[in-house]
Amino acid sequence: MNDNANLYARLARAFVPAATLLEVPGGARYSYAEADQASARTANALLGLGLKRGDCVAVCAEKSPALVWLYLACLRAGCIYQPLNPSYSERELAFFIGDAGARVLIHDPAVAGRARAAANHCPALMRCLTLDEHGQGELAALAAAASSTFNTVTAAAD
Repeated sequence: MNDNANLYARLARAFVPAATLLEVPGGARYSYAEADQASARTANALLGLGLKRGDCVAVCAEKSPALVWLYLACLRAGCIYQPLNPSYSERELAFFIGDAGARVLIHDPAVAGRARAAANHCPALMRCLTLDEHGQGELAALAAAASSTFNTVTAAAD
């Protein structure tokens, strides 16, 4: 029996690889196997940035399948996923990013000005990367070059 209580590990035990996990407007469908591979690539990309278990990833981006993969990647890597509203002002972004001690900020290119300006006020932040509503950007490029396998971190039930 697998006793890993990591939320991703618990979800993955019920995955049906060929079945559809996600269907988006326009008809694109993503299987559980595709989600597993995409989240593994993204988790590897995050660790490649120097993130460690317990580090915070602030995310200020529009909804997309890539955003789901990023959330799952954070679970897999043991990172904290901090969602931020793309309509936040520079001051609000700086407060939330700084208060959480985020190490990486993933943002939509449409909010680059506010996001990068806010990042200047957050000393713990190591890196800012783009991710747009179509799943493209600097994070996507790093993930595309990363391995599609990842050993999900082990977590206790508490």
